[in-house]
Amino acid sequence: MPSRMPKLVVVSCALALALALAACAGQSTQGGSAQGGQTNLTSLEAYPVADMSGYDCAPGYDTAYRFRTMTVAEVAAEMDKGSTFVLYAGYNHCPWCNSMLNPLNDVATERGIDIAYIDTRADPSWQSNMDMADYDLFVECFGDVLELDDDGKKHLYVPHMFFVKDGKLVGDHPGTVSSQENSSDPLTQAQIEELKGIINEHIDAIA
Repeated sequence: MPSRMPKLVVVSCALALALALAACAGQSTQGGSAQGGQTNLTSLEAYPVADMSGYDCAPGYDTAYRFRTMTVAEVAAEMDKGSTFVLYAGYNHCPWCNSMLNPLNDVATERGIDIAYIDTRADPSWQSNMDMADYDLFVECFGDVLELDDDGKKHLYVPHMFFVKDGKLVGDHPGTVSSQENSSDPLTQAQIEELKGIINEHIDAIA
């Protein structure tokens, strides 16, 4: 019996070490999806940094914007590749979009991610979000969550965020917060925190 004790101790220690390493590995994997922490989404660095200076809320904002301009075709291609990312659709003279922009950028900055951005009025000739290039393709990708307009057509109303995991749409959030009844009213600090919480929850779901 005494001759076997060292082997038993060695085996027990090895087992304990393996369990400890497994626990550490599990913690490090989950850490990237913690609310407010860094999140590992598909890199969007291949796309140009979006010019958000036309938004009314941009002047005086002291944080660099983390949006990447993408076309509908490019977004669809990323989905075909199985990418994971956040998409924001909007335009700079939409008052609701101006309320959305900075809280969304704050979350992106805190989590170290870029946001795919489709400017639904990038061309001055686009008088409706439905006029943008490849709108039919957009409907193919996101039509399941779009509202029907008075003509029964699937209509993209903005601002609208879409959350894509492994190429599949898993969540979306239209508008800002339900308590913002008037687009001309700036969000209160409580509303901003509510909106950021909503965004973080959706990102957690795809992280």
